[in-house]
Amino acid sequence: MKNYRIQYKKYYYDSESFIFYEIIGDGEIPVILIHGFASSHLNWHSITALFTSGNYTFYLIDLKGFGLSSKPKDLYYTLNDQALLIKKIIKKEKLQKIVVAGHSLGGGVALALYTSMEGSGSIDKLILMDAAAFNDHIPLFVKLLKTPVIRKLFLMLIPSSKKLIKLAIQRVYADKRKVSEEIVGRYQPFFYKKSFHHVYLKTVKGLPPSNYEEMIKKYSDISIPVLIIWGDSDPVLPLLHGKRLHRLIPHSKLSIIEHCGHVPQEEKAIETYREISKFIEAN
Repeated sequence: MKNYRIQYKKYYYDSESFIFYEIIGDGEIPVILIHGFASSHLNWHSITALFTSGNYTFYLIDLKGFGLSSKPKDLYYTLNDQALLIKKIIKKEKLQKIVVAGHSLGGGVALALYTSMEGSGSIDKLILMDAAAFNDHIPLFVKLLKTPVIRKLFLMLIPSSKKLIKLAIQRVYADKRKVSEEIVGRYQPFFYKKSFHHVYLKTVKGLPPSNYEEMIKKYSDISIPVLIIWGDSDPVLPLLHGKRLHRLIPHSKLSIIEHCGHVPQEEKAIETYREISKFIEAN
């Protein structure tokens, strides 16, 4: 969508702190894109570049504490806290009939957002990509950050150089050759800098959230169309989570991306774009 209008906005939720978001396009269909842990709005650029019809307006949101958004040293970094801020942006932008897509941590935020807005009619469709939807499988990095003895050492050793960042990203890809310099450049400005330590620790502290069991019970009540996209070789959140989510959500479709790891919107951008565009355009 390189020929379409691009805007950069900030939503201030107090006198000093804001959520940054990028708006691409000016079409009639609003699509909110929510990134994962240690990522940013840039994580979606491989996908948005493929939409050329002009029917869409994409809202690429940096979660609180991530990307270009403010990083206040408070305690409010749970899925519900993040969902509340996105809900306020939806109100500010006066959005209706929204498609909400969330990846990994952002998938958990998307589910929390839907739960908080259920019955309002504002969210029309939901896309969950390798989503953090359950509390019985904790990714390794979360375990490390939750263990006090290991945490300090882990934060000291987390990657800071471009080479180490590339290696870290390669660990979540099925095909390490797909981690290009362009991909690394999207993560490098935000990936594991010391200024993000507080954000990571407070985010992880809230995982899984205290109301996760209640959220999981509500999956079977989701009444809108849901597309579940999962990499078949995801080393962070295994495919069985995607299959379980598909069984629980009545109006869902499961699309398995072959030879793909945890980040299908980058590693298999074309295949992921096709699934998303078909889903959004279907009646």
